[in-house]
Amino acid sequence: MADGEAGLQILDISDPTSPEIVGVFEMDGFANAVTVNGDFAYLSDETSGLKKIDIRNPRMPKLIAFYDTPGESADVVIQGDYIVVPDSFSLMILK
Repeated sequence: MADGEAGLQILDISDPTSPEIVGVFEMDGFANAVTVNGDFAYLSDETSGLKKIDIRNPRMPKLIAFYDTPGESADVVIQGDYIVVPDSFSLMILK
């Protein structure tokens, strides 16, 4: 879950009545949105664009790559082989 200033929170929802935080990816920015694709979480960081986080070990997520967008990143969507990141100045389509 994208949790603003708290970064990326990884939850165990196997018991929906009692979700548990199992991992945290802390960051200096502001997590707006997250999309999970396979073993990776793609995190929209308002202040520095897109972050690709390895979540194979949910207790220890780690940054794999990042792409700084020109403006403030607002969301992230994966469509096929493409990653779409709208920001305050543009719409980035990455492969």
